[in-house]
Amino acid sequence: MLILLDKGFIKNSIPILHISIFTYKMSFLKKAILLSSLFCISFLLTSCGGIKPAGGKSGKNLYETFYVGEEGMQYFIKPLIFENRDSELLLDITFRHKDTVQDSATLNFSIKGKDLIKQIDSLTLSNNINNLIFSVHSANVEYMFAERIKNEYVTRFSTKMPLVEMQKLFKNSEWKANIKAEEFSTKEYVSTSSTQKKIQKLNQNIFFIF
Repeated sequence: MLILLDKGFIKNSIPILHISIFTYKMSFLKKAILLSSLFCISFLLTSCGGIKPAGGKSGKNLYETFYVGEEGMQYFIKPLIFENRDSELLLDITFRHKDTVQDSATLNFSIKGKDLIKQIDSLTLSNNINNLIFSVHSANVEYMFAERIKNEYVTRFSTKMPLVEMQKLFKNSEWKANIKAEEFSTKEYVSTSSTQKKIQKLNQNIFFIF
């Protein structure tokens, strides 16, 4: 896939993305990927006024990369699925990297289940084998939106994580996510076998070369 962003277009106009999403025609996973992709494109357009024409490539449906000139490469990791007995968590990641691992990564995550959640008290990501834990509290978690799909709710949030911690987390694939909210006590979400395989490939293709 080749993505060309015209410098003049970005400087002289304000792109407006207006998309009507019909939930009954689109699966939860496909919708999460679409929303995440739009966030990634919006991030490119709004934060890089001097962006050069960029080439994008896909890592076997796991991630996409965009060249952003002096800031190096932007990576978009497509949604990773974590499961709980009565709900589901989808996590996607966007970050930039050039010469050193100093920046932060943006974590967008969606929760699908019976509860309508509008505030996260805390989010914890852990890698048990390497004893790595990243935790963020409500003040640093942004509520984005909520919607109802049939008999369930989908709520979307965003936060940030130091890229150096993200790199360490990817060294092992057995992730767990713990979420505490006002609507329920702490819920533990476990990475599916498919997600664990994706994490291993992402580590080999992206983080191992940092």
